[in-house]
Amino acid sequence: MWDENSTLLEINKPKRMRLQELLLGPAIYPYPFNPSAYFYHKSLHDQIGKYDVSDALTMDLDFLLRAVQKAFVQYYDETWGNFYMRSGSKTVMDMNDGLLWQRRDKKLESYRCQLPWLLRQKLSFKYWFFNSAPIRTVRYFWQRPEEFPWRVRDRVIKVIENAVHLES
Repeated sequence: MWDENSTLLEINKPKRMRLQELLLGPAIYPYPFNPSAYFYHKSLHDQIGKYDVSDALTMDLDFLLRAVQKAFVQYYDETWGNFYMRSGSKTVMDMNDGLLWQRRDKKLESYRCQLPWLLRQKLSFKYWFFNSAPIRTVRYFWQRPEEFPWRVRDRVIKVIENAVHLES
């Protein structure tokens, strides 16, 4: 994903494409948010239908959620598509209005509601666990080790070392 100045903003390489994982949301299991990044045989449309253009802002996600239920998904560690986040585009305008995430979450919830009760409970627990503050913090710094506050780590190590010396 590129910005208007051709600066690379993000590389999206989701490796796990099962319905239950996708329903946890992109913070936990990202999905390919650019349709040019996935390819499929046109017969998939015969099985699951075409894109639902009545909601142009979640039609890609809706298509993916239907597709992963019918298709065998194969991951390739290659970049196949690019797109630009340009001001004035429907995605950027929806993000600026704060509606993009609401629409996405509403779409995910509509699919979660279709699952059997026990599976919904399991997903609810996973969602709660993975979105807890400690797990979010670990995930954040795991993805961005250059931002880890090393001063904090060094202070913690000193406190531990001092505690060990006091005991001996």
